[in-house]
Amino acid sequence: LQKSVSEWMHKALQVELQDWQRDQEPDTDHEGFYQTSLPTIITQMLEENARVALMIGESLRDQTIQMGLYEMENLLNRFREALIEFGKEHRRDPRNNKNKFYLHYLLASISNCIILKKSAEILQQQQSYRSAGQFSRTPPNPLAALDRAVRRACRLVMDQVLLELQPFLPGLLTRPWLAQGDPTPKLCSILEHHLELYGRVRPPCRQRLQEEAQWLMVVEYVRALMQKKLVCRSGEERKQLAQQMLQDDQLLREVFHSLEGEGAGSEVNPLTLLSALADFIRLKDPGMLTLEVSGLAAKYPDISDEHVSVLLDIRGDVSRDIRGAVMDLLEQSAPPLPVGYRPIFTDILVPPSTLAFCLPTAKCA
Repeated sequence: LQKSVSEWMHKALQVELQDWQRDQEPDTDHEGFYQTSLPTIITQMLEENARVALMIGESLRDQTIQMGLYEMENLLNRFREALIEFGKEHRRDPRNNKNKFYLHYLLASISNCIILKKSAEILQQQQSYRSAGQFSRTPPNPLAALDRAVRRACRLVMDQVLLELQPFLPGLLTRPWLAQGDPTPKLCSILEHHLELYGRVRPPCRQRLQEEAQWLMVVEYVRALMQKKLVCRSGEERKQLAQQMLQDDQLLREVFHSLEGEGAGSEVNPLTLLSALADFIRLKDPGMLTLEVSGLAAKYPDISDEHVSVLLDIRGDVSRDIRGAVMDLLEQSAPPLPVGYRPIFTDILVPPSTLAFCLPTAKCA
């Protein structure tokens, strides 16, 4: 029976891989979620085997379920490897029409895993308590394999949204951006398209993808700020820069507005960082910067002195004494990361400092 189940699962996986190359969107279920035939085939096979085995006795039923869960775990490990190869193939030629629905099938894979998780949990609940510990092998852990497959698929989805955003990211925090607001509307359009597709994924992964896309966009935005493409020369320029950042913040909030209603999983909404940085830049009195930095460090304890130094440079009005006081404050406070805090500045590297004999950084228009 085990050999038959293993071969059946192998065939089901091969059909799944062929589906990924189809020149059309995945099928949807009655709720509108993407799906393929894989979870239905696996679930029906394992449930039918357990039902037939129960006709003979509970012990055989439990052994059959145990064997089925082992095979499901093996299948999911191969499934994750197939996802990795699918991603590599797409990265080699992202515009290849062969993978025109690459993202859609990644999303279907996530929904499939959610269905399989429910199936595995039901099968585990059917096992008799008396059977616990009677098998010599390590108990199967298909749920861990499912989690690994889902995390890989979600990572590939985020890689894809970043790939689509990248052509426009260099335009952020530049003179044209300051004057016209470009390319923020283009970035928002890409994000809106992705969020619409994420709606085809079963909860809770739908919200997880939305939150990760929001996080990614904020990280890329702050990373662009750290490039110091704009350094202000007056209070008016600081005000103009901060206002444009706040406009972008509002546009992004409109894109991700659904997360506010559902309740984000993160303790801190990453978009609040953009308004906090805008407030830092437009602060009129440089003498208040130590207090402002203290607030930033309290809310974002992974912010480094390099990040703060760049922010001070962007302001363009910070004396050596004030800079020293700010840096001393950071060095003295350096609070430990609280439990449950997700570092955001850790993902944002600060470019090396410009040498003194190089041309100065471009100023705000």
